[in-house]
Amino acid sequence: MESFLRLIGNADPLEEAELVEHSLSPSTVEDLDDL
Repeated sequence: MESFLRLIGNADPLEEAELVEHSLSPSTVEDLDDL
């Protein structure tokens, strides 16, 4: 997830990943991790 956010240019990928993971379903998070 963090690598996905870095890819799209997020300034704080770790914090953003936590927020996104809370709002997404677990399967969606896994799909993003596979990118």
